[in-house]
Amino acid sequence: MAGHQCCSNPPTLDPSAGAGHVEQLCGLSTYVTGSPSAKHAIILISDIFGYEAPKLRKLADKVSAAGYYVVVPDFIREPFVLEDIANNPLEVWLKDHGTDKGFEEAKPIIETLKSKGASSVGAAGFCWGGKVVVELSKVELIQAAVILHPAWVTVDDIKGVKVPIAVLGAEIDHIAPPELLKQYDEALTSQSKVDFYVKIFPKVIHGWTTRYEDEDEVAVKSAVEAHQNLLDWFANSEFAKARYDTANEPNNNMTLWRCGCIEERKDINSGVLLFSAWLNIIDYNGFMLEAKSLDLFIVGSETPEILGSCNNLLLVYYRFYLYLWNPSSGTHDMFELDYDITGHFCGLLMCGLGYDSSSDDYKAVLVSYTASPTVSPNDYYDSLEYFSISTYSFRTNTLKKIDNNEFPYNFDSHTQGVTLNGAPHWVLLREEYNAEVNSKSLKVALVYFDPAKEHFYELPLPCMLDKHSQFELEILEFELGVLGGCLSLTYDPNGSHFETWVMKKYGVEESWEKLFVIPKVEYLMRPLCFTKNGDVLMEVNLKKIVIYNLLNNSRTVIPNIESDYSVFGLCVYNVESGSSI
Repeated sequence: MAGHQCCSNPPTLDPSAGAGHVEQLCGLSTYVTGSPSAKHAIILISDIFGYEAPKLRKLADKVSAAGYYVVVPDFIREPFVLEDIANNPLEVWLKDHGTDKGFEEAKPIIETLKSKGASSVGAAGFCWGGKVVVELSKVELIQAAVILHPAWVTVDDIKGVKVPIAVLGAEIDHIAPPELLKQYDEALTSQSKVDFYVKIFPKVIHGWTTRYEDEDEVAVKSAVEAHQNLLDWFANSEFAKARYDTANEPNNNMTLWRCGCIEERKDINSGVLLFSAWLNIIDYNGFMLEAKSLDLFIVGSETPEILGSCNNLLLVYYRFYLYLWNPSSGTHDMFELDYDITGHFCGLLMCGLGYDSSSDDYKAVLVSYTASPTVSPNDYYDSLEYFSISTYSFRTNTLKKIDNNEFPYNFDSHTQGVTLNGAPHWVLLREEYNAEVNSKSLKVALVYFDPAKEHFYELPLPCMLDKHSQFELEILEFELGVLGGCLSLTYDPNGSHFETWVMKKYGVEESWEKLFVIPKVEYLMRPLCFTKNGDVLMEVNLKKIVIYNLLNNSRTVIPNIESDYSVFGLCVYNVESGSSI
């Protein structure tokens, strides 16, 4: 019976299947897909039907699209042939195709991947390949493992695993039945040495993740779910720790980073309502350090807004005035605008703070709008009559208008720029005209402002956005940040989880790589910085900050850091950049 399930529904092998290509790797023909410059590699190890199975290669392409370099070696060489089972039964075939041989041949492949720049290697094995992956896990040659409907894996094997492992099994499986999977779970629980995850998929059979029938809706749905579980495990296990450790390498001064959040305080004293605003300052570990009064900005009962940050300085707006403020020293510069950018029939669409090192000048970028006074306030966004682009130089104390024709972008929300290398960055929508079909469309664009040239430019986005439709791109929410000295992009691709990507080499499209994945439990989440122990400080729903543990998906809300009043109430800055006012 076991042999029957291993051999059921064999794939039609296709040497040309997949979007990748075949090359020689350590003497083995190997299907490779993804960018060779990716810092994290994954080996997929096939079942008895080998590396030419189309659905296995399709999965490899899906994994590579998540930012990994994926290799599928031909450990089998001579796939099992179901039609020849009478002359060469599975038990006989296995004598010449043992998993021990696959284990030995995997070792030089892992070493080669690391020698080519992979900082970590994970492996996923299917049926026959599951045994190979477990053996690799016992000696810690890989950093994370996934085994899917494994074969010939004993409880003692599982007890020897020393890296994070996910076990994805089938309810109808005579080789690794649910009873055995529960024993795996008990063994891993009693060991308490590694992170693990055991899941049994109902109503599917052994081999379903790569040998499902396209007409079987239950199997297809379960296979898609298992594939996502595989991706999530690699993203959120200890394998992920190696990824964000790598991302944090450029940030040798992480202890100098601070997060600030404006808080309103209203007190009744002798029957009089007293209003004040404070900047609550927390360090990179999420510990409250102090609260700085913003009394110098307060004239009435309105709250200052943080329009941007650069180095150790904050750009603050309050009632016609722009302030360049150093919260550490309390010093500031001030400029009076000739209009209120947050008045009754106008507002601020986009803002940011940059630094021109060639002239030692901090420059504010402001994109404001004017709405028709004949509509209700809730309809402002749909009734824009005019928008203006301005830059303000704090060195020369001058305000300059920029031609709107040099700014072909639309807005779907208010956005505060994220500054890196002295330039503020935003994710915007660019309108494009297609003459062939006489229609306009919107493209997502990663835009930055060069403070020296005073011009807007674009950077490449991750290629994974190409898989989304025009409609999806227009409704997706993107959050920018800076992690470990790299530009980061967080978005929700399908309503179930957030993905965070980082651009490892500034301006290089191929250097984008996925850093981690977290379940969607809030509407918006933006990573701010890493903590000392590898957790992530995150802004949630534009009003609070949480400490998020990537390994167990737990979160801790930082107390007394919450504000409901403004989209421009939070910032990240460096306390020792050497800048002064």
